[in-house]
Parts: sequence; C-alpha cells; structure tokens
Amino acid sequence: GSKADIRQNVPLMNALDHTELTDKLIDLCNNGTPYIKFGNGNGKTVVVNVGTHGGELPSQVAGLKLINLLADYGGEINGTIYVIPTIFPEATANNTRIYNGINLNTVADVNGTLSNNIVKFAISVGAAGLGDFHNTRHGDDDVGVTCIFCSESPTPESEVLGEYIVA
Repeated sequence: GSKADIRQNVPLMNALDHTELTDKLIDLCNNGTPYIKFGNGNGKTVVVNVGTHGGELPSQVAGLKLINLLADYGGEINGTIYVIPTIFPEATANNTRIYNGINLNTVADVNGTLSNNIVKFAISVGAAGLGDFHNTRHGDDDVGVTCIFCSESPTPESEVLGEYIVA
C-alpha cells in the first residue's frame, strides 16, 4: 500500500551504515514494504517492526543496524526473526508521521491498513511476538512515558518492564 524512494530522506541516509544488504532493502522500498528473514526456523518466530511513523528516524536507523548484525549471526539463531525496517516508505521518504491522514498506531485493528497487514503477517508466520518499535520526540515533558506501550494482559511482564523503563 505504500512505496517510495526513501533515499529522498537525506538525514536518514546520512545516519545509516550502508551495506549491500541495507541498500538492497532501501531499493525495495520503491516496490512497497520490504522485510527480511533470519534464523534456522527451528524455534519460535518473532517479528520486529520499525518505521510505523516515517518521521521517527532513530528507530529506522536502529532497525537497519539490527539487520546488519543479524546478517552476521543469523545462522546461529534457533528460530526465526523477521525484520521490517519501514512499514510505509512514503512517510519515510517524506519524513512524516501520518499516512493519508491516519496515525497507523490507531488502526492496527482495521482491515486493509498497513499496520493491520503487519499484524496479519505476524499471525501468518506463527509469530510468538510482534515488536513495534518507535522513538520519543525531543522537547516533550513526558519523553519516555508516552512511548512505553505495555499491557498487563496477556503479558504481565510487559507491564513490569514498562514501569522500569519510565522510572
């Protein structure tokens, strides 16, 4: 549902460690939302998503660094890790948070949206977990508080982790 040349985002391009792999993923954004798979498939599966908001560049830089790291050690992973470095390249290219007037965080339950497609993808690959990573904005009085997403149910450990992060 979204494709664009994210090389237009100069601050992002300047912050990246360009490798053959990450440059290939960047090029694939011209066709839509790319992802990459690591691991031997023998254990659990997780999906890591960054770039829900195209203007949140640090999380996308971290996601691409993670991809480079996993490329070096992917064969040692007993399981499967899917990494989606940006779910909507158009917003990344334009360095914007909103997609077609919609905050993708609020529509993950709405059929046909990009964020719902990520949820369905995680279900289709039998993921034990889906991590949707963001970053805070500088200058907010509540940096670190508004970006901690956790729930007591079904994972009480998530709530405990969130309490430690904001402490």
